[in-house]
Parts: sequence; C-alpha cells; structure tokens
Amino acid sequence: MKKRVFLLLRIAVSFLLLFILLKFVNLSQFIHILKEANKEIILLAILLNLIIVPIISYRWQIILSSQKLFVRLSGLIRLTFIGMFFNNFLPTSAGGDLVKGYYLVKDSDRKIDLGASVLFDRIIGTISVIIMALIATLLLYKRLPPQAILFILLLSIFTLFLVLFLRNQKLAKAFSRFFRLHKYKTLDMQSKRVYEKFHRYIHSQRMLGKSIGVSFVTQIFSILMNYLIIISLGGRISLFLLFVYIPLIWVFSLFPSINGLGIREGFYVYFFKGIIGKETAFALSMLILGLLLLNGIIGGLIYLAMGGKVKIKEKI
Repeated sequence: MKKRVFLLLRIAVSFLLLFILLKFVNLSQFIHILKEANKEIILLAILLNLIIVPIISYRWQIILSSQKLFVRLSGLIRLTFIGMFFNNFLPTSAGGDLVKGYYLVKDSDRKIDLGASVLFDRIIGTISVIIMALIATLLLYKRLPPQAILFILLLSIFTLFLVLFLRNQKLAKAFSRFFRLHKYKTLDMQSKRVYEKFHRYIHSQRMLGKSIGVSFVTQIFSILMNYLIIISLGGRISLFLLFVYIPLIWVFSLFPSINGLGIREGFYVYFFKGIIGKETAFALSMLILGLLLLNGIIGGLIYLAMGGKVKIKEKI
C-alpha cells in the first residue's frame, strides 16, 4: 500500500511540475521555436545520443571484466536500452538499473558480483559527473550563483567521503557500528558482502581509471548533444557553462519522480532561462525528453523481440 502511495506521489510531483512549467512559458512562442529549429543539427544530436549507449555499456563491461566476468558488449547494450525503457515507469532515472541487475543475475551463481557491478557502474557515472562539475566550477566560479557553487562543493565532499568509505575498511566498520547494523544479522551479512565487492572495485586502479575515462567521454558527448540542440533552437551559450549546469541537472534528476520527469525540465528552465530565454530552455528540455523517450522505445522493442537474458562467461 505504501509503495503505491509513494508511486502516486512521484507521478503527481512530475506532472504538477510540468503543469507549472506550461503555465510559466509562452506556449505559442515555444511552439514557434520548435518549428523553426534546425532539423539537420537535431539529427546530429540524435546520432550522438545513440552513440552514447554503447559507450556506457562498454564502461559496464570494463567493471565486469575486472571480476573475471565476460558478457558480450551487444548483450550489455541490449540490457542498457531495456533499462532505459523501464526508466520511464520506475521511480527516479536510476530505476532501470534494478531491471538490468535482475536480468544479469537471474540465472547466475555469482549474483553478488553481478549485482554489485550494476551499482558500481552507477557510482562511477555519478562520481565522474561530480568531478566534471567541480572542475568547471573552479574555472567558472565568477559566473555561477553562490547556491550552485555551494551545492557542487557539498556534492564533492560527499563524493570524497564515499571514496574514502569504500577504500578504508576501518571507516566502514565505524559507520556500521554507528548505525548498529550488527543488530540486523541478515542485513549486516549482505551489506558486508556487497561492501567487499565495492572495496575490491575501488582498489582496482586500472579498471577505475578506464571506467572513469569512459564516463568522461560519455558526458562530453552528452553535453555536446545539449549544445547542438541549443544551437538548433537559435540559442547562444558558452559551452563551458554546460559543463557545470548539465551535471547538476543529471544529479537533480535522481530525485524521486518518474525518470526525473518534471524535475529535469524545471531545472533546465531554471538554469538556462536567463541565458537563452525560458521558452528556448523549455524547448531544449522537451527535446532532451524526446531523446530519452526514443531510447526507451528502442529498449521496449528490443525487450519484446529478444528479452533480457544474456550469456555470462567466467574468465580463467
């Protein structure tokens, strides 16, 4: 019952925010901007959007390989698209990870290793986003509002603590004692097993360097995709500003909602209305939403045609 209530609340939040945005912008001007958009540049942005998926999947393959587990890249691309499909129905933009994890561990004896790879892949993506945002903030702090700077600094501190937590077992034990996890034996045993996998991951320097490097490539492509869409809509903006604002929007999109719907669009308008105008900012957010839906449609078709089962091999 509680899950249904929370789901309904998330749906309500998403659609309420969209309703407020529709009242905030001039709809006739918004429609005019979309009609006048440069279609060739938008097609290029769509191509970039599709290229990003295999690169994200390759990062996941790197993480799995570090545990001597091999899954074909084509299989991981399929699961990534399927996860994007289910993102449209599950709370937050990380909801599809649960589906990816389910199909990956379904018929395997190494469920902890495989499940941890999905979570660690999400952690690596988030850490690299925050690193990119921090670097851009240090370079452009004079052009940013104090609230944005403070938020990025807080996120950076949290990220540093997370890395220390995963690397330092003494800190993890102190954390466990503080929250008295030892009183819940089943939870404590499971959390210890998952932590051990993360601890091993974070000490695999070669894997860590490669996966973060791949993350940077995907984020640069995604930011370029946003930049191309802004240009196609007739907007003008410093590319460097996108390296701050887009990672922030990604982080906010993880808040409870339906695939970030409403929250993501609201922050697009909030950050960009003073630079490219609120109607252009809203048009940008709608086109980004369209690309997310396109990925979801592809994932849905793949799911119907092929399902989510993948073959896993253990390297010797």
